Amino acid sequence: MNPLSKIKNAGFDLSLTDTGNIYVEPASRLTETQLEYLRTHKAEIIRELQAEAINEPSSTLYPRLVTCWTPDGNPISILAKNAEHEAFLIKMNPKPKDNQSTLKKSDSAAKFSPISLGKHPLTIKMAGDF
Repeated sequence: MNPLSKIKNAGFDLSLTDTGNIYVEPASRLTETQLEYLRTHKAEIIRELQAEAINEPSSTLYPRLVTCWTPDGNPISILAKNAEHEAFLIKMNPKPKDNQSTLKKSDSAAKFSPISLGKHPLTIKMAGDF
């Protein structure tokens, strides 16, 4: 029996979150042994859940909202058209880590940066200054 089936047979519903983690319901019933089993088999369970999602009709899954993150750490919801688009959105817009540098208010001094394109300069407005 595969790890996903084993957990489901124990009475739990599992699904993937927008960030690619495992969501277990009811999580309050998980024992320490079951939690350790989930940690040990996490990668395999995620692959199995992804395979299940691919086999489901896409009309039941997509389009759906995916939580992405702006460079300054604010969450935004974006409509994913399909699983490939969702994976791309999550990969390109991950949640910043607590220690990851983000744009600061002091960066506003660099609000406008001229870029030379030969005869015609281009001015770019930095993110967060809109």
